[in-house]
Amino acid sequence: MRRAISTLAVAVVLLVSACGTGGSTTTDAKGCPGDGTVRMGVQPFLAATKLTAAYDELGRALSTALGCTVTVAVTTDYAAETEAMRAGQLEIAEFPPFGYVLAKDRAKLVPIATFGDAQGRVSTATAGIAVLAGSPITDLKGLAGRTVGFTAPTATSGHLLPAYGLHQAGVDPNTGINPVYLGTHTAVYQALLNGRVDAAELASTQIAAATSAKIYDPAKIRLLWRSEPSPSDPLVVRGDLPQAFQQRLRDAVLGLDFAAFTPSTRDFFAGTVMAQRYVPADDSTYSSVREVVTALKLTASSVK
Repeated sequence: MRRAISTLAVAVVLLVSACGTGGSTTTDAKGCPGDGTVRMGVQPFLAATKLTAAYDELGRALSTALGCTVTVAVTTDYAAETEAMRAGQLEIAEFPPFGYVLAKDRAKLVPIATFGDAQGRVSTATAGIAVLAGSPITDLKGLAGRTVGFTAPTATSGHLLPAYGLHQAGVDPNTGINPVYLGTHTAVYQALLNGRVDAAELASTQIAAATSAKIYDPAKIRLLWRSEPSPSDPLVVRGDLPQAFQQRLRDAVLGLDFAAFTPSTRDFFAGTVMAQRYVPADDSTYSSVREVVTALKLTASSVK
């Protein structure tokens, strides 16, 4: 079956604003939603152009396994993805962990899977806060009043977990530092190396990517703090869709064979989200994330 991906960041926003294009809660003769199309959203954890090829191939495989045409749009951010799910403009979506926790009830999100390793364990990542090796800053308390680089307010390892680390150290992550949001892990890492920020979030996934690209030199960086492992992004389905379809989707997703992907796609998922397959996930998978949300008193409006 044919499957297409839109790399236009505005795609989902346009869908949400269109009149009379709401999603159906019924299925067709093949058991596919509405007109037989399953629309999937992906938050741009990297530049959309870097996501296209891998998610295009994943979507084709899911189309075949599910027996429904799958189309994918890269959203502008988690808020746009949330509103698209609420408006019935997406059937499934890949959410960041914190985005999922904040949007779960509001958008009726049901997690069905997440990325995992070859042994079936949930893929995890750690967040970190780093300074240059020669920095006089020796601990998180020393970041008070300093400029700290992050990716985006809703990013898990790129902001919220480091914010929790600062909170635990007695530094208010909103008013106690000067936060700077630079969009991607790579941009934050470069800002630290170039001295544009005093400190920066440094996720384990970025260390792996920079190491692979031969641009990571541990002698130049000193980690002040590292988080506990955090679970990978959940793949969610709209909770108002028929249970029979939700089960078909779950079976199709969990049955995808990443080994059948092209080498470049396999390397993309292995290198960016430490994934070799999908594994089961439910709300309890994100209990540790919910604890951070509670501790920081986060709401959907406070992290837009």
